[in-house]
Amino acid sequence: MRFVHLDPEEAVRAALDLEARYTVAMHWGTFDLTDEPPDEPPRRFRAAAEAANLGPDRAWVLAVGETRRW
Repeated sequence: MRFVHLDPEEAVRAALDLEARYTVAMHWGTFDLTDEPPDEPPRRFRAAAEAANLGPDRAWVLAVGETRRW
């Protein structure tokens, strides 16, 4: 699905390019469509965000049902 989705590292890069105030990991663990473990995308997203100096206050991986205020 690389032609219609961003991988975690690309998502962080897009957030930086767009100068986003916040970035939120989406669509991980929803459907079993790949060979990767379900917890791999959020781990990669967090690692990429940390490497880009986006702390947990700006790069969010929400729990199921969790909400946040912008």
